Amino acid sequence: MIIAVDVGGTKTLVGSFQGERQVVNEERFPTPHDERAFLRQLQATLQHFDANNAQAICIAVPGIINRDGTVLRCANLPWVNFPLQKLLTAAFGCPIFINNDARLAGLAEANSLPEIPPLCVYVTVSTGIGTGIITHGRLDPALANSEGGHMILQTSGGFRGWETFASGHAIRDEFGKLAADIHDQTDWQIIVDELAIGFQALIPLLQPDVIVIGGSVGMYFERFGSLLVETLTHRLTSYIDVPQIVQAKHPDEAVVYGCYYYATHQGTDSTASR
Repeated sequence: MIIAVDVGGTKTLVGSFQGERQVVNEERFPTPHDERAFLRQLQATLQHFDANNAQAICIAVPGIINRDGTVLRCANLPWVNFPLQKLLTAAFGCPIFINNDARLAGLAEANSLPEIPPLCVYVTVSTGIGTGIITHGRLDPALANSEGGHMILQTSGGFRGWETFASGHAIRDEFGKLAADIHDQTDWQIIVDELAIGFQALIPLLQPDVIVIGGSVGMYFERFGSLLVETLTHRLTSYIDVPQIVQAKHPDEAVVYGCYYYATHQGTDSTASR
C-alpha cells in the first residue's frame, strides 16, 4: 500500500493505493496553516490508513522542498523551514517522500500520455504558475527545484516574474473575472500573448517533446490552445519547432497519482532523490 497526500492551501487530500494505480480509500481535511496543527492533523489521519504498515508515504506540497524533505517555503501557506519529512519519519516506520505538487502532477500527466516522451514539460496555470520537468517518465533530480513560474522575463512593463503577469491571479486582475468567465477570443489572445513569453524561453532551452498545460486556467485549453500554438509558431525562430501542446487529462487527480508514481520510482531508481 502506498499513501498519497496532496496538501493544498485550503484542503488536504489523503488517499491510499492498493495494487496498480487504484485508489481504495480517500479522506480530506481543511489544511491548518499552523505547522504543528497540520502535523497533528496529518498524523491522526494517516493512522486511519494504517500508515505504519504502508510501503511508503508520498506528500505533495505547494512549495520549495529541500533535498532532505524540509519545506523551505510555500506560496499559499506560511510554512518556513518546516522539517516535515524528518518529523513524519520519526512517527511512522515507512519511507517518507516529499516533493512539489506541480512536479508530481506533471509526473502523473507524463505517464498517462499514450507514449511516454523523452522530455515532457508540465505547466500548471492556476493562482500562480508551476512547472514540472519529466525525463523518460521520471522526475529529473538535477532539476528538482526548477521554478518556471519564477522566471524573470522582459515585458512591456519591464522585467517581471512569469506568474506575476500570466497566471490566473494576473488574469483576474487584468480582466476583473476568472478565466472560466472569459469567452471573447480577443481577450484570450491577450492572455496567450502573456503566456507565450514564458514558453518562448522554455522551449528553446529545454526542447521538450510534449508540453502539458493544467491548472484552473488549463481547464479551458479549448479556448486558447490553438491560439497559443499559432502565436508560438509565429514568434519562435524557424529552426525551433513548436512541440506538441496538450491539455492535462486529470486536473483533479494528477497530484495524488503523481505521488503514487514517485513513491514507486523511489524503489526502482537508484539515482532518485527525495
